Amino acid sequence: MLRSLSESAWLAAYSADFRKRLSRLLSRSLRRLPALLALSTLLNDNIKIDKPVLTKQLISEQVSSHDLGRLEAYCRQQADYRLITDLITPLAHLLFHTRVPVKLDAVQQVIFVAMGFQMKDVDDVAAELGLPGSQILAKFYEACKKINNAVNSVLEDTVAKEIGIEDKTADVNMDGPVKQSLNAELSKAAKELERKQRKELSRLMGEDLTQYRIKGSDLDWNQALTTSKQKNIVSVKSGEKRLGDDSKEIDDLIESHSNKKKKKKKHVRN
Repeated sequence: MLRSLSESAWLAAYSADFRKRLSRLLSRSLRRLPALLALSTLLNDNIKIDKPVLTKQLISEQVSSHDLGRLEAYCRQQADYRLITDLITPLAHLLFHTRVPVKLDAVQQVIFVAMGFQMKDVDDVAAELGLPGSQILAKFYEACKKINNAVNSVLEDTVAKEIGIEDKTADVNMDGPVKQSLNAELSKAAKELERKQRKELSRLMGEDLTQYRIKGSDLDWNQALTTSKQKNIVSVKSGEKRLGDDSKEIDDLIESHSNKKKKKKKHVRN
């Protein structure tokens, strides 16, 4: 009876050891090997191997906290890619020899195999893939951002477990426990603002706004616009008389008031 070799435990261990040795030899005698062929050899899915899960210890074995700081600066576009060229090899080891929660496309994987294991530069990768160097750098930048986020997530989870915080999204308050989350608080504030706006709108709709309407007919406005002597001043008759608008009315009121006083004095004398 024949047994499948893929079910043997020794074959998985042999395949894992072969991939590690191959990644080391890619920078020496296999440096001229096409990056696509090297990638297909490293990612041979015919044999399933049990890769270790990415942990804080595995990360610290490849990169230091200072290295992660440089990677973070590059991902924030605060540093040139030449500042992290020495980190491509350890990052490639994390990508291909551990279970990293990162999904890279084929071009990004080829870039890390060529630049990380085979020590090729951007021009070599661009010539091999037939792509411009700017596109290679753009793909490399996107891959670095994904790796940086994955590494930071693993480190944050580890620190959270060490200090006894299982849920990183839990609300924290120095004075005591938070009764509601930030999203709930923002939603409550938005509803309160909407309620005030509706109340103000209802109040304005209930008021009599006819006193603010523009007086005068279309004929009055056309006549005022055509006969106005001053450029920026237009006068239209509103049809309503206001106290104090006419000096003659004021004089008449004063004279009428004085006449009433005189009549009152004559009546008292009699």
